Amino acid sequence: MKLKPLTYGLLAFFLLGVLPVQADKKLEEEYLYALELFRDAEYAKSSFLLQQILEDPESDDLYAGAHYWIGRCALATGNLDIAADLLNFYIKEYPQHINQEDARYFAGRVLFLQGNYEQTIQYFSHAIVKNPDWTYRPLCLYWIGESLYALGRLDEAARIFQDILDEYPYSVKTEAIHYRLSLIEYRWREEELLKLLQWSHEEFLRNSEDFSKQEKIMAKTISDYEQKLQELEKIRRAYDDKLKLLALKEDTLNFKAQLKNRGGEAEK
Repeated sequence: MKLKPLTYGLLAFFLLGVLPVQADKKLEEEYLYALELFRDAEYAKSSFLLQQILEDPESDDLYAGAHYWIGRCALATGNLDIAADLLNFYIKEYPQHINQEDARYFAGRVLFLQGNYEQTIQYFSHAIVKNPDWTYRPLCLYWIGESLYALGRLDEAARIFQDILDEYPYSVKTEAIHYRLSLIEYRWREEELLKLLQWSHEEFLRNSEDFSKQEKIMAKTISDYEQKLQELEKIRRAYDDKLKLLALKEDTLNFKAQLKNRGGEAEK
């Protein structure tokens, strides 16, 4: 059976109309499957599939979402520089896309994870000033507090954490905040203890220094006393020798006197 020219035209119209729809549907299904993989923490597989979608020339409508979720995959796997580039690219190029707010929040999270604590404080502070009713406001405040804590600014961090508890008592970070506040209190007590120990050590050193001085004085006094004793011992020995010599002389004189007396008696 041969097809008439009109039939060829209808078939061409059908193929041109249906095939792109089927192609778009397939890409959309792959995109949704990639999101399921992300939710199941299969980040490498999700990222690979999303990258394949980006390389497909028919995937223009999925470009924005694919960039965002690849950035999230990079963040989840610790590839922070890649995550920062992708999320910032998405924020700049697709300002009206559905995941824009999430992307701005996670871009700030990347700053914190990179250890850029001052930048994190500035980033989230600017965000909540610009949009006071932002859904992510309590989380932004939390990461400001965490950044202050990481910088050692404990008093400021404690105030931020307490403000979150007062304003958002049922925040998802409530338990984490209580834990962090307990650590801050512990750090305060530790610092007080260190100050006390330092004061005690300095006092001990002062007392030790005084004791050392007294000990040196006592040691010198004992040394001088011992030297004097040695000198006195020498004098005593010399005196004893003189006494012995005098006694010997006295004995000699007595002996001579006795001999003289005996000689006189003999002459009589």
